[in-house]
Amino acid sequence: MRVNGRFVWRWLVAANMLLACAPVAYCLLPADIRILPLMWALASITIGQSMLLGIWAALGLSRFTWRLITALLAGAYLAIWPPLGLQLRDPSEASLGGYFSELCQNLLGVFVMIGLAAAAFLVVRRWFSELRLMTEDEDYAPGKMQYSIFSLLVITTVAALLLGLARAARPAESNDWRVGAATVLMLACLLIDVLCAVWAALGSGRIRWRMAVVMMVAGLLGVLNAIISGSAALAWWLAPGWVLASLLTPATVIASLLVVRAQGYRLVAKRRG
Repeated sequence: MRVNGRFVWRWLVAANMLLACAPVAYCLLPADIRILPLMWALASITIGQSMLLGIWAALGLSRFTWRLITALLAGAYLAIWPPLGLQLRDPSEASLGGYFSELCQNLLGVFVMIGLAAAAFLVVRRWFSELRLMTEDEDYAPGKMQYSIFSLLVITTVAALLLGLARAARPAESNDWRVGAATVLMLACLLIDVLCAVWAALGSGRIRWRMAVVMMVAGLLGVLNAIISGSAALAWWLAPGWVLASLLTPATVIASLLVVRAQGYRLVAKRRG
């Protein structure tokens, strides 16, 4: 039995607004390299929520203009909290100018995340799948794991591109392409994490094995990012911090999308022909 939709959506929005304040906890963390994994974990929550806004902007069922404007306004709300936490961390050095400088940087980062997710899922919506409200009988239809030759080619190509970017982004490489390659690699890993999260949460049929696949993929991508960042050269325990951050991003997306799933929405393949 499904709960009244309007009630659920209000609570989902309220929960995400509260979760968005989590980076204020930066002010409670000491300036110590040992707490970097905690800072990365808090940042990954903001990244996950930014991606979630992009997903909603692309796949939602209301008017696209309204969804986009709302997503950007919500993104601005997300960007407020991380610089506030950093400023409160050392009140003696806090300044309004410093806050606005960090706020602008955060706005840019959040809007890039929203745009990246929205662009990817607009492609998904246009050519592959769409969000649809299913009947209760369809909700429990068993899902099958199917791969085509095209799917295998896409997976192989993506893996090759990631490995190529990882090679170019290695700390040992001192060329001009390293920073660019590292940035593209991290964005690609985030996008793969989120694509897998949506597939796991909104696909038809049982979701347990899909959740396991998502967490495994996210963990491996976290290890890849830890390697190319050179964190292990500073301290070995920074590498698990990358893995934790990589796991929290899809977990943040999945947590909200499971509420959407509980209301009967599924991402289903578009009919061709």
